[in-house]
Amino acid sequence: MKNTNVMFPPSYAISNGTNGGISAVPHTDAKEEISKEPGDPVHPEIPGWFSEHCPVWPGEAHFLKVEKVLFEGKSEFQSMMVFKSSAYGKVFVLDGALQLTEKDECSYQEMMTHLPLCSIPNPKKVLLIGGGDGGILREISRHSSVEQIDICEIDTMLIDVYKTFFPDIAIGYEDPRVRLNVIDGTLFLDSAPRDTYDAIIVDCFDPMRPDHELFESPFFELISKALRPGGVLCIQAESIWFKSLDIEELLTISRETFKGTVDYAWTIVPAYPSGVIGFLLCSTEGPYVDFRNPINPIDTEKAFGVANKPLKFYNSEVHSASFCLPSFAKKVIDTKAESSTIVDEENNLKIGQNGVFADVAAGWYTDFSTACPGISFMKSVPEGTYDAIILDAFQGMGPDADIVGDKSFLESVIKGLRPGDVVSTPAESLRLSNFVMADTIANCRKIFKGSVNYAWTSVPCYPRQYLLKIN
Repeated sequence: MKNTNVMFPPSYAISNGTNGGISAVPHTDAKEEISKEPGDPVHPEIPGWFSEHCPVWPGEAHFLKVEKVLFEGKSEFQSMMVFKSSAYGKVFVLDGALQLTEKDECSYQEMMTHLPLCSIPNPKKVLLIGGGDGGILREISRHSSVEQIDICEIDTMLIDVYKTFFPDIAIGYEDPRVRLNVIDGTLFLDSAPRDTYDAIIVDCFDPMRPDHELFESPFFELISKALRPGGVLCIQAESIWFKSLDIEELLTISRETFKGTVDYAWTIVPAYPSGVIGFLLCSTEGPYVDFRNPINPIDTEKAFGVANKPLKFYNSEVHSASFCLPSFAKKVIDTKAESSTIVDEENNLKIGQNGVFADVAAGWYTDFSTACPGISFMKSVPEGTYDAIILDAFQGMGPDADIVGDKSFLESVIKGLRPGDVVSTPAESLRLSNFVMADTIANCRKIFKGSVNYAWTSVPCYPRQYLLKIN
């Protein structure tokens, strides 16, 4: 969802890898720019796999297994490829960069749309710059108050490719409120009357970071002019995991133009680099906008507009939670703001009366039938010893996990806890097809008689993001 509406020269081209592999490899004339020193490792290629790498996130490449290439072509502006993957369904690639997959497009499209639109009352006019796949149009159509949806997209071939291969995403174009403008977004904004739009969503640039070239252009001034007082902007921002993102600096620079509220949110998109993408949300001076607390809720169970299915990812709880930052990011903001509130993890950590967490995870990931120190240790622990037990020696908890099948071990865990205290164990990712959250929780409740909850976090190098908490 990057660079679909800007006239920048493409950085990558699609080419066939060796022995039938499919790779996103640099243009010949771009190799010197990307390679910093002679002898740098060559971009890896694996036959039968799509691979992506980028100088923005050096030292890593991302791979998806290709079942079949469905389309390769080049428009006036960019190269495109569509292929069927083994794990993520159909995948769209633009200039060598993965844009979306059928499996996880919902988390990006829904959050990009409903974070701004659910934060203001009764939005009526919405402008989308980029987003030529039609997914954000699909999500905007869910809002019954919206009367006009304008989209700027310069590449009509891109739209046609999405309509052909991703009809459930491109269905957004079928909404009669949509008006397609085949024009560069900056030119469109330059001619837009002042105070026209309630919301503007921008989905055509690389993720925002403090040194982004857009801050040196009149683009944000034009957006501010086109928004009504208290109108809102949502634009893709860099992942919290990349060093190029300084959230506080990004917010400070944005406040120079937007005199209302400025905030940062994030969501998980497993197929994206680091598995996470951010959103920069801004409002113009006028009625106060609290992005963190949605005031215009959307029905998650019903489909409205042209969307033929209910929401898959967004809800009001996820909306508010998306603004919660991990400690490493939050501390940067607190430090720069010279906040008087200092998090002292050592002093504030409440770990129970005896001050001990039981690390029963000593040892390797192993077949459960093989004895490991933690299992033997727990079976010898006196009753009511610990306030909390953390299990970190087994594969992700799922409905058919071996750890659930061995009741004697889990019963020893229960025995080792005081009444009402907690155990935490890794659980399988909610994005994996073999994980059924309801069944996992139900199986655990047969053993643990208190509360059982599922939580998740982002671990970019893991194929799963998880945490299962049991009281």
